[in-house]
Parts: sequence; structure tokens; C-alpha cells
Amino acid sequence: MITATAMTATLLTATAQGNYQQFGSADKPTILIVHGFPGNATDWLVIAKSLSEHYRVIVPDLIGFGNNAQKNLPFDQVWLSSQAENMFNILQKENVNSLSIIAHDFGVPIAMTLTEKFSGKVNGLIFTAGNTLSDPPLNSVMRAVPKPIIGGFAKGFLFSKFSINMMRTMGTKKGKIYPVKNTDTERQALKTIFATALEDMKGYFLPVEKIAGKSDVKTLIIWGDKDPFFPVSHAEKMKAKMKNAELIVYSGVGHYAFIEESNKFVDDVIKFFAL
Repeated sequence: MITATAMTATLLTATAQGNYQQFGSADKPTILIVHGFPGNATDWLVIAKSLSEHYRVIVPDLIGFGNNAQKNLPFDQVWLSSQAENMFNILQKENVNSLSIIAHDFGVPIAMTLTEKFSGKVNGLIFTAGNTLSDPPLNSVMRAVPKPIIGGFAKGFLFSKFSINMMRTMGTKKGKIYPVKNTDTERQALKTIFATALEDMKGYFLPVEKIAGKSDVKTLIIWGDKDPFFPVSHAEKMKAKMKNAELIVYSGVGHYAFIEESNKFVDDVIKFFAL
């Protein structure tokens, strides 16, 4: 069960690599948590504190989000390679030579990219509600983004304050705890990322799919069977294209398994990384 005892956290660390938080002592095995959205790293702090009884847990905000939010960031600064490079630099600064990674949503392709960069030093991966494929399922509004004229309307709706807030509430199917609301600056970064990526999903995600297909790192995929954005069939396809992956499906859970079933999620993390 998640409790508030026996948990220590460093203060927010501000460096050239951005802001991140740490929980637990440095002599324990390291877990890096890579958040997705809607939401930011704040959504993971309860999980991080709970895991700190067994692990050193590092929780950065992605570039453009949380304590690393900045206005008008260009696409190349918020896309996968830059985000993974930033994570790599944090790990180097903290003298991390071996780790496991938990990733959600957009954090999943970042983690997959980082695994190649940190080759041979990643012991395990846990992915939830994200994507490693070049042909993920897209709704009709997302498919409209690359099209002339209506693409502009699609972008305007997808990344509006109303739409992002609807995603965070619609994505939560069990319980009354929701991910944090993204600020206007965070929504700007989110729009920069996906308005560009949706123009050519295959081109932008094919490198991730290739990395995932080559990886032999043990991987646990945790999915909610009520996820409104990525169906279980998507998780099954991800698993099928990886060499060493297994899938657990949570009943009645949406896009935020780590929030909606936090105790179960922590138990599964500890069991999997202990194998």
C-alpha cells in the first residue's frame, strides 16, 4: 500500500539539464520516471515516494513542462532526441551507470530512444499508455491535422484548453483523482510536439519502432482496458513487435493506470524489476 512513511526526497534540483526531483538514497537501484500528458511529473510524485523505499527514483519534467516549461520552444527542442538527450545528461550528472525506466504516454518513445543511447545499462522497462509504433491508432480529428484547410481547425480544437482538460478527465476511468491541469505554456509545447508529429507519424515514429524491435531489454507493458486513446489491441501490437515483452491489462482503468490503480501499479513495478 502507498504510504507517506520511510520516504525521503531531495529538493528540486535545478541544473543546466533542467529541473528534476529525486527520492530515496543514491545507494539503491535507480528508476527513472518519464512522464507523459495531459499532466506532468507532478502526477508521479506519489508513486516515486512509494518506490523510494526500495529504489532511488529520479523524476524529471520534460522540456516544455512543469518546472521546465518555457514559451515558444521549437520542435527540435521538445522532440524525442532532445528529450532523451536531456534525460541522459541528468543521469550522467547523477553518476547513474545502471537503471530501470518507467514511462507513460509521450514518455514511452522518449524512454525507448534513451534505451538505445544508454545501451547496455538499462535493466528493465515499464511502459504504460504510450506508443512505439509508426502506425498508432488515430481518431478522426488527429487524422485531419495534415490536411489542407481543415487541418488548421483540427489543430485549434485538439490543443485548446477545453480539449486538453477533457482528455485528462475522459482518460481517467476509475477513481476521482485526475492528472494535473496543464498550463498555457505547457499546452503550447504539447501543440508544438503533436501538431508537427501528426503531419508524418510514420516518419517521426519509425526510428522508435526500429529501436523497440531490436531491444532485448525486459519490458512490462501495463494497460487499461478502458483507455479511450489507445485500445488494448495497440498494446498487444507493441508487445508482438518487441523481443522480450509481457502485457498486463488492468480492468476498468483508462489512460492513467499509475493514478487509477496506484497500489497495484507499485506492486507490479516492484515485482517486475525484482525478477
